[in-house]
Amino acid sequence: RGRGCGGGGGALAGSIPGSPGTRPEAANRGIKPRELDVVRHTRCPAVLVEGGFLNNPLDARLLANIEYRDRLAKAIAEGVMTYQKSRPRPVKPPPGA
Repeated sequence: RGRGCGGGGGALAGSIPGSPGTRPEAANRGIKPRELDVVRHTRCPAVLVEGGFLNNPLDARLLANIEYRDRLAKAIAEGVMTYQKSRPRPVKPPPGA
């Protein structure tokens, strides 16, 4: 959960797995809110994306494939862009204000 930018980690996380084609070969383990240091003390929304587990034979095989890693990276980037587009744009003050 990001702090300092009004939170938003949950909304950001929700945008990422919603990207079509992220992991058709593997199970989606869902969003699990946690108080992890890597996402706790941030100035903007933050998420930790686990693209697979190397000790899982299926995940290890998938992660060894460059096309799969590229598809995974693109899906994450699309989710981040979807989240960014959903945020309200800052209002610019009128000139001379």
